[in-house]
Amino acid sequence: MADNRPVFNNPALRLTKSPSEQKIRATGGRKLEKQRAERYETCRRRAYERVSRLLDQFSTLPRFSERMLVWMQFYHDSAAPSHTPNELCGVSGCQITAPWRGGYVIELTEQGLRNLRGRIDNPTKQAQIDISNILNIEPFTSALQREYERHSDLASQAYRDAENRIWVRFTVAPYISTDSQNAVCSYLEDVLRDAWILPPAEETLDQPRSRDLVPAQGRTLTLYDAGRSQPKTLVLGLSRTDRISELLLSGSIGRWEPITTPRSVSPGAGREPEELPYDLDRAPIIGVIDGGYHANSYLNAVAWQSDKLVTDDEADRRHGNMLAAMIVDATRWSNSLPIPDLPCRLGIVQAVQRDDILVTPVTAEDLVLHLDKVMADQPETRVWNLSANTPFAAHEFEVSEMAHLLAGVCRKHQNLIVISSGNREPGSPDIISPPADCDAALVVAGRSTTGLFEALGGKCDISRTAFGPELMFKPDLSWFSTHRVLGGATVRGSSFAAPLVSRLAAHCFEHVSNPTPDLVRGLILNAADLPKGKYDEHLGYGSPVLINEPWNCPPNMVIMAWSEAMRAQQSYYWTDIAVPPSMIKNGRLVGRVRLIAILEPTVERAGDEYFSIRIQTNVRHLPQDKEKWTGLLGTEKPTTYEHKARKEEQKWQPVQFLEKQFTETNGPFLKENRLEVGARLFWRHRFLFEDATIRERAHEATFVLTLESSDSEDDTYNQFRFMMGTEIEEMGISIETEVDNEE
Repeated sequence: MADNRPVFNNPALRLTKSPSEQKIRATGGRKLEKQRAERYETCRRRAYERVSRLLDQFSTLPRFSERMLVWMQFYHDSAAPSHTPNELCGVSGCQITAPWRGGYVIELTEQGLRNLRGRIDNPTKQAQIDISNILNIEPFTSALQREYERHSDLASQAYRDAENRIWVRFTVAPYISTDSQNAVCSYLEDVLRDAWILPPAEETLDQPRSRDLVPAQGRTLTLYDAGRSQPKTLVLGLSRTDRISELLLSGSIGRWEPITTPRSVSPGAGREPEELPYDLDRAPIIGVIDGGYHANSYLNAVAWQSDKLVTDDEADRRHGNMLAAMIVDATRWSNSLPIPDLPCRLGIVQAVQRDDILVTPVTAEDLVLHLDKVMADQPETRVWNLSANTPFAAHEFEVSEMAHLLAGVCRKHQNLIVISSGNREPGSPDIISPPADCDAALVVAGRSTTGLFEALGGKCDISRTAFGPELMFKPDLSWFSTHRVLGGATVRGSSFAAPLVSRLAAHCFEHVSNPTPDLVRGLILNAADLPKGKYDEHLGYGSPVLINEPWNCPPNMVIMAWSEAMRAQQSYYWTDIAVPPSMIKNGRLVGRVRLIAILEPTVERAGDEYFSIRIQTNVRHLPQDKEKWTGLLGTEKPTTYEHKARKEEQKWQPVQFLEKQFTETNGPFLKENRLEVGARLFWRHRFLFEDATIRERAHEATFVLTLESSDSEDDTYNQFRFMMGTEIEEMGISIETEVDNEE
């Protein structure tokens, strides 16, 4: 059944006023707090001993151009960026190259080790603070090997070709010295002479499916951008699994992941509708990245088809047909569910293979290079659906290469991608599967029903859930994952929840003026139904059903959005945001306030803390009998323990989601009937960037603010419009549509 709730013609609003900006004053220096002072001497002795041991063993340890990498492991309470050991490591021959596993990878010469030991023996006051955070210092290769032994079972997930070679993606070690980088490349050229390598995708762009392993012998490897610790990757075919361990122990490799192809979920059987019930000429287009479309019922809904990345024999045609049907006609396929009637046309990208055939897999580079071309050719297609995932869970620390590359290509073309969270096999981890660890995506998990397919329920038992790498808050949303298809078959999986969000996103693009992917993401997240904006590990922020059309407002609600190119080292304030009279009861603020902020972040691949910048945002009010503005949502000066803040307060998440519900007993008394929104950016791992980059790089931030009265009969929307006057404008676009439903 279609979702037949009333639709209102109150377009969401765009704030047009500029913020006020305040320069941030530098804060005072760090202090050796009591807890660190108590352990300082133990830490100093241990660090001195470990560095002395490294000096004694230097000639036998893996090194390149007489430089080695060590891992400086920190205590759990030292994760905040303010604890970066800049003072301790600010000696000649010692350089921080990357964050890693709650500590840092350090590049050292032999003299650098002596200088570091000298600094530990006779530290400055600031170096004492750095020393008090150190739990261990050891060769980076030792830590890598230990981690490999814990996760060696991942190698069994790697693709094996007809020659029984396993395919693995390696990232070279994060050296920053150009001489060491060149030495790593020379070493790999030598030791990989008997290995097989997958040529870079751009070398075989004209014949994308003819790609296969070629002998590595004789190839020149360029695996660094000179002088920067942003290492590149290479895909190897290895005859033995233990070659992975050998490469890690050599010191030339810093990361590895098995090569697999994203897999779809078998949809079952069932006949398709015989004819289209819609006039789709003006319907938005969704790029469906799946097994192609090979049925007849929806041929008239196909707006375009790209060149095929996988052949018809390789493609998961069955799954592709099912996904295409849902994109066009989900309301009829699942006619017992309250699904918005939002038909879309199809753009077909045949790129998902069946998992029961032995063929060259589609690598991350293959897929993204192909999508780059297709997106350039189809600029009117703004939403792309990928309902396929790798068979293994996302890494605890590291974002997958496919997720990283998908985020880049979608941001390049200003498109939004919707990805399923993945399905788990019995006994496997619940954690989302790549590429659901894509920060730019709307990631969708499954959700059950209550009653006889009548309403939203709890988690889907087979759907993968939170969290992603570094506690990434994925999935974002959840929606019905069990669907009944015409013909009687029932299917289940996050694959079938994602198209519901894609349809909504595609229509949102069509109804909003000057839409951006983050604006559409914000509007759809704003419609999520979980109360108080509380993130749920299984459901994300819920299903986007709180508002029937996320681009329209009910009479007792106002949705206002805006964006700003923000820079660090200054605060931004959007002031004089009206509080409508319908939200004031006896002087108190009464109703719901929700703020969503989405940052387009700078990311880094040298280490494992992916996001190098974060946004901190809040809503403030002026209380009665006060002269200072006070926080209503969020915080200006977080004091929460770093790891707790990362999980409970979304710290270092590009999406900030804040909400409170106020009543006539707990609502704050307002001195003035207005609010203000504040925001600020914070960098971490500054050693990876030039000072000018930190000062001058602008980051686009998108905000969606919702004010809702507690009484559905209130005229909150029009009150707000009148009070804000010329500082707002409508975001809506008037679209004339003719949709004929077959009786």
